[in-house]
Amino acid sequence: MKDSYADWDAAYVLGALSSTERHDYEDHVDGCADCAAALAELGMIPALLRLIPDEDGAAHLTSEAAPAPFVVPPGRRMPVKLLAAAAAVVLIGAVATGVVVARRGPTSSEQTVALSAVAASPLRATVSLTPEAWGTDVAMTCTYAGEYGARASYTLSVVGATGQRQVVSRWRAGPGDTTRTSGATDLARSAITRLELRDAQGRLLLEQSL
Repeated sequence: MKDSYADWDAAYVLGALSSTERHDYEDHVDGCADCAAALAELGMIPALLRLIPDEDGAAHLTSEAAPAPFVVPPGRRMPVKLLAAAAAVVLIGAVATGVVVARRGPTSSEQTVALSAVAASPLRATVSLTPEAWGTDVAMTCTYAGEYGARASYTLSVVGATGQRQVVSRWRAGPGDTTRTSGATDLARSAITRLELRDAQGRLLLEQSL
């Protein structure tokens, strides 16, 4: 019998699951080696898609030379191999037509900071903030050091000048994991005064004032 979660991996990576579905899937993956392996296969997909500038990717996909778009029918999830193929086709086609010639490096306005420990924790994290017209792009790399411990949920938040807090990333991690997330906030970069990494109980583990 097919695992009912078997086709949820692509939707999970792309952020298409609801909050309830996401938590259900994370709990399932913790105890399912097959789904965990399938999810691991998708690790390169976000990175591949990020190689294409938004405006250039859109132009390529709407050009006459672009292949037919990959569409996920309602109520179905895109299988791992199909998603990988979609990303590869877009990238290969974009490079062939001159849309993408190299990966974009950090912009001069991008700021990368290392979070400082506030409490004993196996986590270490760096966060990159990139100003955008709509707010700020927030990318994080977090490592869980050590060989022992339990998988747990964590959040990364930005704090504004007036004290407002917005969660920009949620993830689960365990010993030996390296997690990379991409989030966003409508706060301008100049309006963000602090970054906070907390556990599921709300305890502050890492932070950095800006």
